[in-house]
Amino acid sequence: MRPKQSPDNPMGFEFPHIDLNLPRWAQDCINTWHRIMEPGNHLKAIFEDIERDLFSHVHAYIQEGMELATIRYKRLYEEKKVYTFKDYCDKFYLKSHNRALETILASQIG
Repeated sequence: MRPKQSPDNPMGFEFPHIDLNLPRWAQDCINTWHRIMEPGNHLKAIFEDIERDLFSHVHAYIQEGMELATIRYKRLYEEKKVYTFKDYCDKFYLKSHNRALETILASQIG
């Protein structure tokens, strides 16, 4: 199914008009999208903003991997009443256990 496109929404992205209580990074993405799509914005300035944001987050996986490694190594997941890192990933991390291990490895390699 293709996104619904219109002159006001050429890319077809739709954002709900209700408060979703999103994490700050997600709300920043939505705000950036709205700013990009405002009529009359200078595309070069917008591109520079997007590129700056992209490059500022390029190593976010390293932080994520280090935090996952800390949770795993120090068994911090036991605070959530789960007793294996795999169970923690399945119930709380929103990504698979294998993906968590890949992220940890990638953060160690850099």
